[in-house]
This record gives sequence, structure tokens and C-alpha cells, in this order.
Amino acid sequence: MTNKDNQWLVEAISEGLVLKYEDEMSTIEKHPRCSKRHYEKMSEILGFKVKAPRRINKKGMAAILLAAALLLTGCAVFRNEIRDFFVEVYETFVKVTFDNGKDDEQIISETYELTYMLEGYEQTETIVNPSMVRYKYTNLEGNVIIFEQIPLANSNYKVDAEHSDDTFLTIGEYKIYYRYMDRNNSYIWNDGWYALSIYSDVALNSADLENLISGIKK
Repeated sequence: MTNKDNQWLVEAISEGLVLKYEDEMSTIEKHPRCSKRHYEKMSEILGFKVKAPRRINKKGMAAILLAAALLLTGCAVFRNEIRDFFVEVYETFVKVTFDNGKDDEQIISETYELTYMLEGYEQTETIVNPSMVRYKYTNLEGNVIIFEQIPLANSNYKVDAEHSDDTFLTIGEYKIYYRYMDRNNSYIWNDGWYALSIYSDVALNSADLENLISGIKK
């Protein structure tokens, strides 16, 4: 579904809900009200001011329902598009970038974090600054997993091309560029806002990789 389709869907949902609200309210002849003393007593008990309910006009209800409709559609209308890859292969390295956007930020305004990590790994390094977010995790065997977040405008990855191979993976809605060899596994993708990557010195199985990626939260 395109962004234009999503916008039409949101508008249709909003208009339908407003009409339904108006229809329901038209059937109510009387609006019961409590005494002023009742509201004062409730305010005293609850610790904040309780007011008598009032009928919301059509314009106000439209604004509320439009916000709800946007939430129901996952706010996809205003989301940046996930970018395509550019992969350039040289003699000793591979360069991975994404197609350029017109208004890509050059700093990180929202910091991501990992809410899932493989058992036995502990966070041993944290770097958070306007140009990069980097978390390093290590287990008792010395194995390492690194997550990085950088602005799309600054994305320019170089990974080893010697004695390695690559493929594309699909995890949820994301297309992942995967470059691999014995102890060098690179997973690179973007979410439309930032370039993201996971590096591991052991190959991650599909379940762990999916849990790691789906566990990345703002």
C-alpha cells in the first residue's frame, strides 16, 4: 500500500467514525449531570479537578479520531521510505551505501537501544554521540556482538571482500545485506531514518537475528 493509499484510508476511517459518533449522539435526548458538590468531592478524593462531561463538537471529535486512525495504521503515512542498497565490490573490500534522500539528517536525534541479547552476553561498551550509537556485547568465550546506528546521510560501510561471500536476507519488513566469513559476520540495513548494522564474530541463526532486529527500540 502506498503512502497516498494510507492517507485515503486514514481519511475514510476518520470520516466514518465521526459520522457514527454524530449518529449515536443524536439519539441521546438528555445528558444527566451531577451536582457541583459531587464534582468538588470527587476532586478532593482523587487529587485532581473533576469536571462535568461535555459534548465534543464534530470538529474536535474529528481531530481525536484522526489521531486514533493514524495509530491504527501504524503511522506509516508519515514514515520515511526504507532505502535501497548500493554495493560496490573492489579487490579487497566491499562498499555499502544507501540511495540519498533530500532531507537526511546528519546527526542522531533518536537513540535506539537493544531490548534483546543472546544469553551469556553482557554489555561491555557504550558510545552515544550525535554522529553514532554503538553498543558492544561480549560473552565469557570472548565472542563479540556489536550494534551500530548512524545517520543515513553518513552511511558508508566498508567490509572485507577477501575470503568472504554475501547474500541478502529478509527479516520482517527489512532487507538485510549479509557479508560473512568464518569469524566476520556483518549485517547491514536501514529503517528509512538511520543506517543500522550488527557485527558478530560468530554466525547468528535466523531466530537470534530476528529477535535482535525486532528488539531494537527507540
